[in-house]
Amino acid sequence: MILTAQSAVSHDVPAGKMISGSPGFDNRVWLRSVTIFQRLPELLKRLDRVEKKLAAQDAGNTPNQNGSQE
Repeated sequence: MILTAQSAVSHDVPAGKMISGSPGFDNRVWLRSVTIFQRLPELLKRLDRVEKKLAAQDAGNTPNQNGSQE
């Protein structure tokens, strides 16, 4: 088992496993997560734009009083 810097585990870890983070998890998953963490502000802005666009589209496709689309 290999623990990278500042990692913590509270369970048994199989031999040969590389653990990162706190709580500790698979090193490959941790590396991908760190990359994504850095992009979270940008991803949040993109998500907000998409949600606003979908809300505007839904507002334009509301059913009229007869239940049909206008």
